[in-house]
This record gives sequence, structure tokens and C-alpha cells, in this order.
Amino acid sequence: MKLSKFINHKFLLFLGTFSKLIEVVLELFLPIFMGLMIDEGIKKNNTQTVYLMLFLILLFATLGYLTTVFAHFLTAKVSQNYHHNLRLALYEKVLNMKYEDRKKYSTSSLLNRLNNDTLQTSNALAMTMRILSRAPFLMIGSIVALYITSPNVSYVSMIVLPLTFVFVLILVLMLLRFNQRLQKEMDRSSSLVKETLDGIQVIKSFHKEEPTYKNFKNQNQLIVNLQRMLGYISTLGSPVVSLVLNLALVFMIYISAIDINLGSMTQGQVLSMINYTTQLILSMLGILNLIILYAKAFTSNERIKEILNYENENTLVKTENLDDIETIEFKNVSFAYKGQKEFLKNINFKLTKGQSYGMIGLTGSGKSTILKMLVGFLKPTEGEILINNRPMSTYSLNDIRRLVGYVSQENYLFQGTVKDNLSMGFNYEDESIIQALYDSEYPMNQGQIQNEVKKMGLNFSGGQRQRLNIARALTKKPSILLLDDALSSLDNQTILNLKNNLLKHKDSWILMMSSSKLSHIDFVDEWIVISQSEIETVGKKDEVLKTSPLVQKLSITQHELEEVSHV
Repeated sequence: MKLSKFINHKFLLFLGTFSKLIEVVLELFLPIFMGLMIDEGIKKNNTQTVYLMLFLILLFATLGYLTTVFAHFLTAKVSQNYHHNLRLALYEKVLNMKYEDRKKYSTSSLLNRLNNDTLQTSNALAMTMRILSRAPFLMIGSIVALYITSPNVSYVSMIVLPLTFVFVLILVLMLLRFNQRLQKEMDRSSSLVKETLDGIQVIKSFHKEEPTYKNFKNQNQLIVNLQRMLGYISTLGSPVVSLVLNLALVFMIYISAIDINLGSMTQGQVLSMINYTTQLILSMLGILNLIILYAKAFTSNERIKEILNYENENTLVKTENLDDIETIEFKNVSFAYKGQKEFLKNINFKLTKGQSYGMIGLTGSGKSTILKMLVGFLKPTEGEILINNRPMSTYSLNDIRRLVGYVSQENYLFQGTVKDNLSMGFNYEDESIIQALYDSEYPMNQGQIQNEVKKMGLNFSGGQRQRLNIARALTKKPSILLLDDALSSLDNQTILNLKNNLLKHKDSWILMMSSSKLSHIDFVDEWIVISQSEIETVGKKDEVLKTSPLVQKLSITQHELEEVSHV
């Protein structure tokens, strides 16, 4: 994907570039006026010519200043609009990225791409309008003017410039290499900080502050070393180029002195030559700095395009409308994560509205994966999922998710209020929210739903966060309610009350729960037992207890644990 598509103001981009070109033309006339003022005015005591040249110098300098201000105004407008559009597109891509693709990138890496990388590319665009639209024209104009003024002198610049460009190319290749590595290490450093902050209680409880500090110190030192190397390479460019070009200027002045003695150059022409050479040096340094910036921006561009080139979730395309979910059926469904062996094999079951189902299995058996396929986060590698006897792919994911109430194991809460977290931007009535809180065993009144929720819900306990997540799913009055081990942080009395509340709505939805604890799903109509990547048994509670070796083993183990806890 070309990032240029995010430049909306292409006419302003052209106008800004054209303004810089006018500035170059005006600037190229100044040495000519200075030379004429000396040769035709001062040397010949022609006061009228001196005043005329002074007036033209002042006029052209003023016009050049005004065009520069205008061009920089356009540059700010174009580059900031580009930055705005690029960040929005990148954020939308992250928001709609497929579940498996999203797991390839750390949160820190995506944040760096959204902030640092987009800023680098917008800066590159701004400097392109300010320098690239000016420096090459100024450089070419200065070389042409030097040749017109004195062909012998211009030959020096024609020899020096190619050598300078070779030196710059070597610098760029070195910058690209180190900058790519620096970006990766910056991502790793950000991930390390986030991991430390998220796990600070564990770190302190195990007294691991010193090893954690040393780990970050080593990572930080690696970044410092890379930045130092990049700094050395970047700062090496300007002094070397400046030295070479100034030495060339000294040699050009020496040649000019010989031409003056021979009568082939005037003093005014020498002054013009010095001015043009100075402009040449400044334009070369500008191009060098721009190339160094491009070397950094190139890495950022590639990192941004890596995300933008991912295919979005197909959330809108559909061939059938979906107003309610009556049945869901897994037919010979198998699933494997990318690059791994088959995780689920030949899964077959059917869910019907008005019925409740409990999925039981050991940790890591694939219960959460099945629920994520029901939400559309993951797609089967084989087989198909049918909704109302039609393939799931015939409906848009937006329609499906509108009818699904999903409670994951993360129990995530957003910063805001309780109402904000339960409504998720939709205009639900307060009564619906309060009822959902009551059904989830976390009753609140109209004033309490405005209580503050801090980032990640840190001002709530684990059990409170879990009940708020259940209430969030209940608020939308779903056609299918999916609870992924959603009772793990609740006490027995709360679980019992919550089960009774869920049963009150039994006829209005499909209830599907997953757990590794038999007591959490003992009230459902059918049990689905997952063992060794396959369905071992599907049936009523009493049937499963008789026929499923896994459930029998879990029953004995958990019964023994309950007896120990009572003691």
C-alpha cells in the first residue's frame, strides 16, 4: 500500500512545492544583483545603478521571505493532515485486524508504530516540501550560474559533487541498518516496561526488583549504544561534506584569482561565484540532512505498511440477514493455530435456543478456542459452523456479534464509568443496565452506575470485574450468551444466585459456558466434554457422569478437594 494515498491536499502539496521553486529563483538572482552593483555601480561610480541593485536585492529578498512563509504554512497543513489520516488508518487497521494476526505484534510495537513511526513519516513529508522542493533546484541553479560565471571554476564543483554523493550513499546504508535494529529494540524496551508495570505486584512479592532493574538496564544500554552509533553516523555527514565543499571553495577562489589576473573575471563575478558556491554548500547540506531523515523514515514506512497491508476482518460483507440465532452447529470442525499442529479435531455438536450447555475439559483443552470461533475471532481450518442451518460466512460478523454476549477470561474494563463500560457506546436505558447488574449479582442504583472505573478496572476486585463483564454481556440482551470460565473469581453463594438468575432468561437465548469445574456447569441441560483435542461425550449430566472417564476423574478429584476444604 502506498502511503501517498493519505495525502488529501495534493494541490496544496503542489502549490507549496511551486512556492519553494519561486523562492529558489528569487534567491538565485541575488548574487547577480550583487555582482552588477560592484562591477557596474561601485567600480564605475554609478550611484543610480547601486540604488537600483539595492532596491532589487531588497525586493527579491522580501518576496523570497514571503514565499517561504507561505510555503511553510502549506507544509504544516499538508503534513499534519497526512499524519492525522495515517494514524486513523493505522488505528482502524489495528482495531479490525484478525485475531491471529493481532497476536503477532506486541502492544508496545503497535503503539510505537501509531505514534513514533507515523511522526517520522509526517516529518519526512514536511521536510520534503521544505528542502527537497528547494535544495535540488538551488543546487542545479547554482551549478549552472557558476558555469555561466566561470566555466573553469564550475568544473571543480562537478568533480567534487559526485564524490560527495558516494560518501552520502554509504552513510545512508549504514543508517538503514542500525535504525532497523533500533526500532526493534525500542519495541522490546516498551514491552519490557509494560510487562514490569502489569506485573509489579508479582515482582515485589518475589523480591525481584533488582533482577528486573538489571534486565531493563541492559536493554536500555543496548538502545543507548545503537543511538550513539546512529548519532556518530548522522553527525559525521555534515562536517565531512562541509569540509570538502569549503576546501573546494578555497580552490575555486584560487582559480578565480588567476582568472582576475588574466582579465577573464571581474571582482563582481568573484563575489557572485562565492555566493553561488555558498548556496551550493547549503543546498548539499540540506539534501544530506534530508537523506538522513529519509533513512530513518524508510524503516518507519516499512513498519507502517506491514500493518496496513494486513487484510481486515470481513465484518460487513453478507448474503443473509440475521435477526436472531435459533441454532448453532459445528460440523466436523478442526482447528490449528498457524505453524502448529492440529489443536481441535472433528468437533461436532448443536446448540438450540432455549437450552443451556456446559463445556468441560482440562486447562488448555480448547474450550476458549471453540468460544472464540463462535464469536468469529477464529475460523475453522476444516469443517464449517452453521447458524440457523446456514454457513456462518453468509452473515456479517457485525450482525453475529450484535447478537452474541461474550465474557472472556480477561475481565477487561475501560476507563470511564460503570455505565460507559456496560453500554459500550450504545444508548441503553438505565433500567436495562440496572437489571443486567442485578442479574449478574452486582446490584447498583441509578447513581452508582455513574461510579468511576479506573484504567483496567483496578479500583474493583477480581470478582467485581467478573460480574461487571457478565453484566455487560447481559445488557445487550443477546441471542447467545458465551461465558468463558466466567465464574472462577466468585464465591459459591454468588455463583448459586447467578445460576438462578441466568435460568430465568433460559427461553430467550442459548447459554454456553466453559469451565474445568463441574460445579460451575451442574445446572445446564447438556454437557460437552473435550478431551485430547476431541469431543469425548455430549449428553445430560447423569449420562456424562456414567460414560465419560474424564468427567469421572474430575468428579472424584474435585469432590476430594471440597472435602479437604470443609475440613
